[in-house]
Amino acid sequence: INLGSAILIPEDYVDDLTLRLGLYKRLSTFTTVEEIDNFAAELVDRFGKLPREVNNLLQVYELKLICKNAFISTLDVGPKGFLIGFYENKFPNFDELITFLQSKEMAKRTKIRSDHKIFIHFESGDLQNRFLVCQKICKKMLSFVSTVDTR
Repeated sequence: INLGSAILIPEDYVDDLTLRLGLYKRLSTFTTVEEIDNFAAELVDRFGKLPREVNNLLQVYELKLICKNAFISTLDVGPKGFLIGFYENKFPNFDELITFLQSKEMAKRTKIRSDHKIFIHFESGDLQNRFLVCQKICKKMLSFVSTVDTR
């Protein structure tokens, strides 16, 4: 996942390198949004208000969980839009995905590339706005996976 922004725990927030590395290691083991939220609350308790870089880091991990469950293997977000690639170029509910991409809301901004990746045009200079739009679309794709009968 590339959001084009700093995603880290700054040295001036947690100055001890060993502790910072331990926090990164813990974060990498989380499998639910609740764990990430609890971790954020713990950071605030221990170190004070979260800096922007840490907020970005936690948002990326939350988005990573969504993407993993939605079979999204690549997510590259930039100021003109974002590129989505799927694990092994497959999506479990392809028909519903195509219907969504051809919907009135999405058709003008979506391009399916020859490498099977999807580019969604969305111009915004504001990182938080880009993140929210990206998260919304990834959650929508996750909802399509949830409707597949895997029996």
